Amino acid sequence: MEGLISVIIMDGYERVYFMRCLNAIRRQSYQEVEILFVGTKVPEEAGRQYGDYHIRIVTVPEPAGQGERLNRAVAEAKGKYLFFCTMTSVP
Repeated sequence: MEGLISVIIMDGYERVYFMRCLNAIRRQSYQEVEILFVGTKVPEEAGRQYGDYHIRIVTVPEPAGQGERLNRAVAEAKGKYLFFCTMTSVP
């Protein structure tokens, strides 16, 4: 596979789940990845650099629904491929 993969993480921010999700992404063998975190209220620490990844924050004003948040993230994604996940959906 060639090309950038945009991983779009949607959920309310909870540091424990956020770090678990990032670690699961980092364990993958394919490393040409950008990570976008989309939400209505995202703390500044979510946008810091974690290891090799810089997390891009996509903030959507309230009362944005899931569809509006997804559309905004897709518009800002630079990847050839899109992958959507929530923080709680990773082991």
